[in-house]
Amino acid sequence: MQETLKNTYPPTVQIGFSELDVVKTTANGWRFSLTFKRALWEASGKKCCYCGDVINTHKTMHVDHFIPRRAGGTHVLANLVSACSRCNMLKGDREPEYLRYALAMAESPIAGIITTSQAIELNKAGVNLPIVLGAFHYEKRYL
Repeated sequence: MQETLKNTYPPTVQIGFSELDVVKTTANGWRFSLTFKRALWEASGKKCCYCGDVINTHKTMHVDHFIPRRAGGTHVLANLVSACSRCNMLKGDREPEYLRYALAMAESPIAGIITTSQAIELNKAGVNLPIVLGAFHYEKRYL
């Protein structure tokens, strides 16, 4: 298995946006404003920051908290990244490294045999698994 890449933080997308305009309060809680989503979508090249797939419209783009809210991540601009539906759903409220493993597992001969969480634990225990951990799109683009 390829050595785990350092969990680097994506560069802040400079979109000239006030953090006060990022989140809108709704009757059901909160949502990201469409104006913010469009700006983030355009600034990120209309691509998922994780897999690099093209996201067709800002309305279908998911805004991901790079550092999950349960781990102390907030709505600050530096913590918000564009994500496709697949990557955002796979990552959920976990750290980005979990998604790196999940994407690698999907292409692995052991997909469906062990879970992503099991693969991470086995790797920590020193077990060599037949998976290749790839770089995220933003790592290839900016780092």
